[in-house]
Amino acid sequence: MINIAICDDDSNIVEELNKIVLDYGVNNNYKFYVKTYNCGIDLEKHLINSDFDIIFLDIELNDRLGTDIGYNLRENTNNYKSKIIYVSSHTQYAISAYKTMPTDFICKPLKKDEVEKSISNVLKILEIINKTFTYTNNGVVNKILLSDILYFESFKNTVKIYTLKGKEYIFYSTLKEVIKKVDSKNFIQQHRCYLVNIEYISTIEKNSIILCNNKIIPISRDKIKFLKERILSYERELR
Repeated sequence: MINIAICDDDSNIVEELNKIVLDYGVNNNYKFYVKTYNCGIDLEKHLINSDFDIIFLDIELNDRLGTDIGYNLRENTNNYKSKIIYVSSHTQYAISAYKTMPTDFICKPLKKDEVEKSISNVLKILEIINKTFTYTNNGVVNKILLSDILYFESFKNTVKIYTLKGKEYIFYSTLKEVIKKVDSKNFIQQHRCYLVNIEYISTIEKNSIILCNNKIIPISRDKIKFLKERILSYERELR
């Protein structure tokens, strides 16, 4: 079951999106549960205790800016898993929206094929992030969702996993062996000691990258161009 929220103060847009989403699910054999909202406050109340896999979010709500809701979702509830698809009549919000790590931006008036393509893009991401990484520690086999992993860091013959929730796990291995086991589309080695989840890269600077939790990780000078190309390639593959 994939949980989807639709939030727009225009009831006609809500109804139109709801129909497109549900029809897409039926036609492509997906089980969708859709919850609709006509104001941002009601959505935010629900987000305190519940996560949606996908959120269609109007930017210009009567009571809130959708980007403010997106910011609170990321920064105050530490939810980086829900995929936000912003909906707006104006593109000037694109830059501020980008800071909340959206998956897509749909312009009004809605076009069915664009909405369906956006849904398809998100589902590709969800299929990837539901995969797991398996490692052994003290003879015990452990599994962790790849979507929970911010990055791997190697220390000689050990590797440490850093997660979204701040937990850390260590096991005996090498980064070379880890690379063989993770999805090469989602993870990138931008430094000999680090393997980073592309989904959680917030900013690329001259000598480092900044992750969604503000963690700063160094970049090898010869990897900067490669990193930017990989991220662009990753985004193109989702479209």
